[in-house]
This record gives sequence, structure tokens and C-alpha cells, in this order.
Amino acid sequence: MGQPAKRRTPLDAAKFYSLKLVRLNAPPEQIARGIALGCIVTSIPTFGLATPIAALLAPLFRANVVAATLGALLIGILPAPTAFAIAGGFIVGITPKEIIDLIKNFDWAAVQALGSDFFLAIIVFPLIFGSIAAVGLYFLTLNQWPRLRQMIH
Repeated sequence: MGQPAKRRTPLDAAKFYSLKLVRLNAPPEQIARGIALGCIVTSIPTFGLATPIAALLAPLFRANVVAATLGALLIGILPAPTAFAIAGGFIVGITPKEIIDLIKNFDWAAVQALGSDFFLAIIVFPLIFGSIAAVGLYFLTLNQWPRLRQMIH
């Protein structure tokens, strides 16, 4: 018999999409838009659907689909979405433990008790922080992409 199949991790997927992206001959603007789009989509709670959502939205924003997928994977691997929610919770007065408990064990009664504070902490502030990160990633990618491609080739 053969060897058992290796279990693929999100990091393996990120490596695969990185290689695929480098081989594309897409303009840097499309790639930068894709990375930024993936960052924004991942910053809000999409419950594991950030990568397909980013891939579906990419054509609407004239972004590269592979770059959007890679951006969603890379930001999703990082603890950024949870950190954005925790930072939003600090702003409205929700403790990090409450935020993490609500993310892990979704309890509708607890969500209703927090009301708009929950919405601000989980959706609005992460979207603001994710947008700021996306703008930074857009310009970083736009500036560094030609150099990175040249270095890899």
C-alpha cells in the first residue's frame, strides 16, 4: 500500500496560491486589489467562508481572484480577525473573554443582551481596522510586487 495522504493545512494552501500568483502575468494593481479585498473580507466574521466570498467578489472589484484567495488565506491564518474584534470590544467596553466566548460558543441570548455593542465590536470595528490594514497591504503589494516577482524569477 501507499503512504497515507498528507493532511493539507491553510499554510499549504497559501504556499500553493503564492506560487500560482507568481506565475500569473496580471498587473500589479489587480494583484494589490485582490490582496486588499481578501483582507477586508477576512476581517469580518464570515464563519469560514472568507476565502470563497473573496474569490466571488474579486471580479466585481476587478481584482485578481487568486490574489483575493491568497489575501483571505494569509489574513485568516493570522489572528488578525480575532484581534480586530477584541480591539473593537475594548472600545465599547466588552472584555476579551466575552468576545472570545461569543465567537467560540455563539449564544443568541448573550448577543441580544449586548445589543448594538456586540454589532460594533464584531462587525463595525473589525471592518474599520481591516479596511485600514487593506489599504496598507494594497500600497505595500503595489510597491513590492514587481520586485518580488523579479526576485522569484
